[in-house]
Amino acid sequence: MNPNVGVPGGPISAGIGGTGGQPRETGNQQQQPSIDWSKIGRATLSCAADHYGLTALAAGTGALGLPVPKSWLGLAPGFAGASEYTSVAGAVGFKLFGAAEPRIAVRILGTTRLFGVIGRAAPGVSAALFAYDAAAIGYCTYQAVQ
Repeated sequence: MNPNVGVPGGPISAGIGGTGGQPRETGNQQQQPSIDWSKIGRATLSCAADHYGLTALAAGTGALGLPVPKSWLGLAPGFAGASEYTSVAGAVGFKLFGAAEPRIAVRILGTTRLFGVIGRAAPGVSAALFAYDAAAIGYCTYQAVQ
């Protein structure tokens, strides 16, 4: 067991600070790299605030794909083998348009209903937006701390 795990300058933070966790030579003495965690925290919060709109978009897109039991909406379970759930986007499309819901010419993600496609694509789109947002905030933080 290593008592320095999680300690600034310990094995977990070995790559932070540009020295690879190795002591710095300063004259006749060695100095451990110092990490200003408060500076990193402030930079991360500032960068996250800059990207807040995209984060809200990712959360909103993810909410469209949440599964909702069809019984909560008063919908029939569907054909044999059909899921007992629908997405929020699919439910909105059904409630707004009913049988006249807009359709697309090509079957995408197993359906031709426009709101069905949106609901099925929402989790993937949300994950991609989240990954982009996390990378952008991480890069912004890295640039701010350097």
